[in-house]
Amino acid sequence: MNKVPITDRINLTGKIIIHVVAWATFFILPVFLLDSFDRIYHYAPLFYVSSCLLLIPFYYLNYFKFIPDYFLQKKVIYYSGILLLSILIYMYLPVWITSVFPEGEWNHPMSGIRPAHQVKLRMGTMILFFVILLFSIIFHLFELQRLKKDLESEKTKAELSLLKSQINPHFLFNTLNSIYFMALKKMDEAPKAIITLSDMMRYILTEANADFIDLEQEINYIEKYIGFQELRIPKQTTLHYHKEINAENVVIAPLILIPFIENAFKFGVSANTKSSIEIFIKVNKQILTLAVENRIIAKKEETNGTSFGMKNIMKRLNLIYPDRHELIIQDNGEIYRVDLRLNL
Repeated sequence: MNKVPITDRINLTGKIIIHVVAWATFFILPVFLLDSFDRIYHYAPLFYVSSCLLLIPFYYLNYFKFIPDYFLQKKVIYYSGILLLSILIYMYLPVWITSVFPEGEWNHPMSGIRPAHQVKLRMGTMILFFVILLFSIIFHLFELQRLKKDLESEKTKAELSLLKSQINPHFLFNTLNSIYFMALKKMDEAPKAIITLSDMMRYILTEANADFIDLEQEINYIEKYIGFQELRIPKQTTLHYHKEINAENVVIAPLILIPFIENAFKFGVSANTKSSIEIFIKVNKQILTLAVENRIIAKKEETNGTSFGMKNIMKRLNLIYPDRHELIIQDNGEIYRVDLRLNL
């Protein structure tokens, strides 16, 4: 036998209590606050109570059955027929109930009430009916909107998780290629590069799993990456890195900047050709500006075939910073420049 988790039982109990209190408040307050409902209750207590009780099953039937199956499916004739039948039941069933029970202080049959008062009775209870009808439709539409947002949020989280999982192997593939190059050349920097890679991978596997991290951590990671690249780039490659940070307690999505810098090293470095890479990071309060510029050394067909990281990061920017980022990429065939502006 499957047992319901204790948290689910507590949540269900809480919902039941909330609904009971809401119904009681909805039915009792009009009697005390509105003279017309006070007269309805005074003239025909049983009629008022039975009319109120009938609204409860109508609300839940309308909320869970009629609205999703007919109203939202645009089955106007079916839904109109159900409403008409519900109104007829709501109008005449309380009258029948008052006729069945013996007359007394709590029950004044409608036949014994003056016509003018009968009209007031019916108008008052019909107001309650249409208020409940309106509430059930509004609450159902609100719930649909909430579920839609939850689904969109889950979809976005799933997409981001997939994109981040794709970034790590992509980075590792490029970095191992660099260390392999150092080992082939028997460069003294290879051991230091391995240690740096270890620190960077630790960051990726631990800190970078969060949705947002401190900006300082991300910049430290970028500087380690730049330092790692300095170990392998040839002497004829000029590297300029500069930062201006004027912000505290600012967070950023992890690994959101590195693909642009990685791209510059990948396609802007050559063992045979002079090249230059310029990286500038500026943060002023909540505004981050990244500028990366490099000479294009790699062949056009090579850059087209290895643009996975750039496409990936553009998707992440659109998911994490919609309407809060500006990305400008300039490519004249010789110089490749990226200007990114983020509203953190």
